[in-house]
Amino acid sequence: ALDPNSVERWHRLFFNYEATRDYPQAEEALDHAIALAPPASRWRCQVHHAHLLMFWKGDLSEMARMPPPSPDDPAGAHTEEVAQTKILLRKFDEAERIVRDDPREIFSWGEWNGAPKSLVLGRIYLLLNDPISATAAFEAARGTLESALEEKPREAGQRMFLAETYAQLRRKEDAIREAKRATETIPESKDAWLGLDLQSDLARIYVILGEFDRALPIIEHSLAMPAGFYANQLRLDPSWDVMRGNTRFERLLAGAVEPTETK
Repeated sequence: ALDPNSVERWHRLFFNYEATRDYPQAEEALDHAIALAPPASRWRCQVHHAHLLMFWKGDLSEMARMPPPSPDDPAGAHTEEVAQTKILLRKFDEAERIVRDDPREIFSWGEWNGAPKSLVLGRIYLLLNDPISATAAFEAARGTLESALEEKPREAGQRMFLAETYAQLRRKEDAIREAKRATETIPESKDAWLGLDLQSDLARIYVILGEFDRALPIIEHSLAMPAGFYANQLRLDPSWDVMRGNTRFERLLAGAVEPTETK
């Protein structure tokens, strides 16, 4: 209200509405941000609108129509976001090319910095049904992450990346230990955004390990909380394909009631 022409404030208001699943208000706030943003900087807002439609309506059509980011965008090439859209659209070959062509060796992913390029490629190789390349990539990521955590042991995001790497390498006890340590570093009781994100990642670790009964209560909690999982996210993200057909998982998704539907 005091600064109505601030792009970033409208953008942050959008995130707040999206996190609380007030989708119409989120769309309105994001429309303001898009209208105010310089043309070269609008792609970030546009891709967030595409994700909003996925969370809200299970609609990937806008994501499929997304143009590439502007080469003049001051925020850079948006490799992570572009790769994520390709994964959601199940264009895994394109996702691999986009990540491989980026000269950086460390990416941000989701809420966290410090994801080795090899980790991201390992995920994509699994989606491409190439377990040999995936294992080699995860082994490379393991060394990078173990070294990084020796220097900065309080980095919760990198510890969760290491937990994922151990899980993919079938080091079950190591994976669960590191994932739990990450959640203890930033507990949900202290940080409702990042703490819940780590809890949601813990559920992913359990799913990778086939521990569905341990993952499902966390998934149920995350679906019920602001800034947690979105039902349509879990329905459409190929990372969760292993859960398709699980009766309890499908029941959770079917029963997820968004706050805007109860008004």
